[in-house]
Amino acid sequence: MRTLAALLESSGGVAYLAERGVFADAHAFAERLTPPARPELATLLGVDPSAPLVYLGQQACADMASPTVAKFEAARDQVDPPAHVGVLWHDMDSTQSERFGARVVLPGARRTRGVWLAPRELEDRESRFIEVDRARLESAVHAIAEWARGARPRDRPAVRARLEILAGSLLEGDITTLAQANRALLSTLLREQLGFEAPAVFASEMVARGLLVASVEEYIARIDEVVTVFNDALDRLVVDDIDPGVRPLGRDYLPLRYSCPHDGTRLRLEREGSGSSLRATAACRCRRRYSFVLGDPPRLHELEATGRWSIDVSMPVHHNDLASGWVAGRSTALYGMVFNEVLEKVLERRPLPILVPARLPPEDGGQDTLLVRYLTMERARYDRAPA
Repeated sequence: MRTLAALLESSGGVAYLAERGVFADAHAFAERLTPPARPELATLLGVDPSAPLVYLGQQACADMASPTVAKFEAARDQVDPPAHVGVLWHDMDSTQSERFGARVVLPGARRTRGVWLAPRELEDRESRFIEVDRARLESAVHAIAEWARGARPRDRPAVRARLEILAGSLLEGDITTLAQANRALLSTLLREQLGFEAPAVFASEMVARGLLVASVEEYIARIDEVVTVFNDALDRLVVDDIDPGVRPLGRDYLPLRYSCPHDGTRLRLEREGSGSSLRATAACRCRRRYSFVLGDPPRLHELEATGRWSIDVSMPVHHNDLASGWVAGRSTALYGMVFNEVLEKVLERRPLPILVPARLPPEDGGQDTLLVRYLTMERARYDRAPA
């Protein structure tokens, strides 16, 4: 089945995407940008809410392979006049869903080496709930430095200077969680290697401020229609020989997750009951069972009070009124098309335009990463020198 990279290789594939609101042409994307319908995200990011706002959603991670970095390049290289750009760091996903969620990976002559910023056994937790200590961060910095000196032995002064910058990002701030450590490290790499800087916010901050609640409640109120439209859109992509990268939704589907306060496991909440007795429920491997009243119309009050809920991959739906457009990568662009149909047919919203890199670098097993390029003093092949 065709991937996003395959679609971008042909004029027919590019046209197919554009007809569905996904643009590889930055000019075509920019022409469709209007100020956000709601100002709260722009205000939170500290930018003018009367101007267009484009966001990138990215799991808080310690490093990036070249296909992921390509979307940051696309955001950086917007056509004039550029829109404001903001980064939404997703710190409410299971850490193990991202290759670099809790570690950096350093290539070697015989095998790669993982340098862990947090204990590996905690990977099934959300990064906002994984504590890190200074001793572990210092150990990670030491391991990275040792590798870098061996990888570029003739340029030790330059390597030392770059290592000092990275060490400062992890050791000079008040970092207590894996999400904070990942954000600090990756923001430094994006700035130093790619010339990309933008205001940013954690997804958990948006949730805590209530920015996404009304949208999620409306979505749940129409959940049967959401499931039908989503699955129909998915089927059409498969018929068109396109791999959407997501599975059909079940009849018990809710867009909600909950992190168990006892063992940290991120749980999928399911629907039970209907009408005023509608509830969101889950059973944890620690043998505890959770049940939260939603009611009719659905309200998240009980779940909100826990401070431990999060949203599934439907996140772009709930950002729709808060931004003007968004930049997607290899997987999010395709399931973004599916959610666009939900926005139009169920929620009666105009979906935001989606920008994708005009060309995606090939998958390379995670060897060609932002960190490796930075420490070996090589410009990434998808990059240009900062202005």
